[in-house]
Amino acid sequence: MSSILVMLKRIFRVVVSLSIWISRLISRLKGFIYEHPFAHDAIYDSDYYASTVEGPAVSSAEAISQSILLDLRPNTIVDVGCGTGALLEALRRRGCQVLGLEYSEAALRYCRSRDLDVRKFDLERDTLADDGTFDVAISIEVAEHLPEKISGRYVALLARLSSVIVFTAAPPGQGGHDHVNEQPPSYWISKFQTLGFAYDEELSRLWRESWREKAVVAWWYFQNLMIFRRMGSNL
Repeated sequence: MSSILVMLKRIFRVVVSLSIWISRLISRLKGFIYEHPFAHDAIYDSDYYASTVEGPAVSSAEAISQSILLDLRPNTIVDVGCGTGALLEALRRRGCQVLGLEYSEAALRYCRSRDLDVRKFDLERDTLADDGTFDVAISIEVAEHLPEKISGRYVALLARLSSVIVFTAAPPGQGGHDHVNEQPPSYWISKFQTLGFAYDEELSRLWRESWREKAVVAWWYFQNLMIFRRMGSNL
């Protein structure tokens, strides 16, 4: 019996050491991905957008755009990490002037096929000259794909772009394609509060209920929704 216990302990040590090594390797690989655009585009390729993003984005776009137009009444909208542009297309159909910011070449091709105004944008390096000129800023299921080290820069960009922010981000345990920074809602609420934004809990709840009832909005959109407003703003 004692020899079996010794063997099990050795196996356990090997497994723990191997898991630590794998974790470090994954971290290094992710660092490589964020430093090399070609590696990023290999992960976020046309197959990824076709199989994972486009369908839910299209089915959800009308209900989401209806909520935005009805309650926020914007004329100008910027979408940070706009993906395939399905939501921007729906908002444009409703009369909004829209701009999309996106890093993935495959996503940019989708947006251009929709004849949208989009710009290739690197959150770590680029700045936007149009800061503060948009009625609403949107960022849907982007945060969890960004390394935690740039989350402050990401939130600061959104805060500069508008006084009203429609935001969703995957919480811990949701899982998904290359999620590297799943955080609880309190994490993002704190980030925005630091920059003078308040979480509009009531409107967020109303939208979540509306989207859930319509049964066409992807569950992760209504589950993760948070609307932020600049404190003191009349919007």
